[in-house]
Amino acid sequence: MDSSTIAGTLIDATTHKPLSGIAVAAIEQKDKAGIDRVVMSAMANSSGQFAFHSVPPGSYDLVANASIGAGTQYSVNITTGVQPGTQVGNLPLLPSPSDAGVAPSAAHIFGEVDTAGAAGGTNATVTVNSLQQVGGVLMTIPLPQPSGVSVSVTTSAGGSCPAGSNCGNYTLLVPGQNPNVGMFSSSGTAYSQMTGNPTYVIDGQASVPGSSTPDCNPPDVQVSSMDGGGPLTVAPGGIATASAMRFSGCQ
Repeated sequence: MDSSTIAGTLIDATTHKPLSGIAVAAIEQKDKAGIDRVVMSAMANSSGQFAFHSVPPGSYDLVANASIGAGTQYSVNITTGVQPGTQVGNLPLLPSPSDAGVAPSAAHIFGEVDTAGAAGGTNATVTVNSLQQVGGVLMTIPLPQPSGVSVSVTTSAGGSCPAGSNCGNYTLLVPGQNPNVGMFSSSGTAYSQMTGNPTYVIDGQASVPGSSTPDCNPPDVQVSSMDGGGPLTVAPGGIATASAMRFSGCQ
């Protein structure tokens, strides 16, 4: 392995077998606001293996997520302090305690995005991510889906939109348990998992439809509460509706 590659294998922490379903790994670094953003992402192959090539020098947080079959969800694995030229070995993902082979164990978070300009509703494309507070840092939780690690919503006019706004809806399937976290060590990384149900922050980044040009003011909005109040906390198999994500000053 060359000095600009980060590679490893995603495994089931219980069976120690490679994850052969839909599994994704991402390397992340903090942006100007201190939020861990995805720099590169890759789907694991049928043997659970992934690799990032031509990684710029620096320290990265390696975040892995997996979903098997009809929504059977694993906890996220987060390995901090990973540098290029590292073979991280096996990354253990913990299966949800509610997995019984009967019902999906991923939690569903539903939400609405509203976009408005100076003269009323305006279309915008919003990239929606789920974030979690880990060690004082908001980290992006990549979604294990072939279409990408985030969800894209393009707003439009409609009768259900709030007055003066265009709107769109999103659905995120996220782990209903907290991440398994450890700082990388070449002699063997030790992981630990916080008890209790996870609390999420939903992040939206607006752009002009059909381009990567940022839109709205500000172009980045986060919501951290349920529709109706209270923190956005979910359990395995649970359903939650986030408070509306409202953008203004859009083109």
